[in-house]
Amino acid sequence: MKKQTTTNLKTKSYIVIFFWLLIVGSAFGINYSNVTRAQNDLAFQTARAFFDQIVVSRTWNSGHGGVYVPITENTQPNPYLDDPLRDLETFKRLKLTKINPAFMTRQIAEIAVREKGVQFHITSLLPIRPGNKPSDWERVWLESFDKGNKEPR
Repeated sequence: MKKQTTTNLKTKSYIVIFFWLLIVGSAFGINYSNVTRAQNDLAFQTARAFFDQIVVSRTWNSGHGGVYVPITENTQPNPYLDDPLRDLETFKRLKLTKINPAFMTRQIAEIAVREKGVQFHITSLLPIRPGNKPSDWERVWLESFDKGNKEPR
């Protein structure tokens, strides 16, 4: 009789341990899923805010028809900008070049990657500048957007 009671006690203990592990494992899985979702939402919101700021900057630049900056080692004339007034020289021999929104965005992207480790670039299915060619992954999404699909969430 004592042996059967010990066996029943062991069986009940294993059942309790199993259900306890099931509850703890389920709670972990739910929490992990919630944290992962929250991280993804935060990353998406951060990317959206960053994108919106770039769009505002580009709108400002294009609203002025581009902006002129001094020609330096880091800022050479944009060979892809077809504008007869792309380059100017002031009466004090200061040489200026026009920065259009695309060139400005590229320069901002270079600063962002160098100073913050944030990478982005302009791309298109029909890029003017060969360096703006989309990757295979970007091409899939650009074609999807072309068909009227919205960005994923």
